[in-house]
Amino acid sequence: MANTLRRAAGMMEDETLTSKLHQKFTFSQFKRCIGNYYKDMSAGKWILKPHALDQKLAEGSEFPEFDIKDLTS
Repeated sequence: MANTLRRAAGMMEDETLTSKLHQKFTFSQFKRCIGNYYKDMSAGKWILKPHALDQKLAEGSEFPEFDIKDLTS
């Protein structure tokens, strides 16, 4: 197992093994981003940044964007 991890780490280091990053987003951007993700899943990785400064979160605003039952809007 350790040998496999070393080999994978080496492949990431020399960029033989890579991942395409499409977008990073914060909690307040969640609903918009998840809707876009469903439209174009193969565009690359989508990264939620829970520790990023998010002004809406800092202000204590409510988050209706977490209601993801209707992704068509």
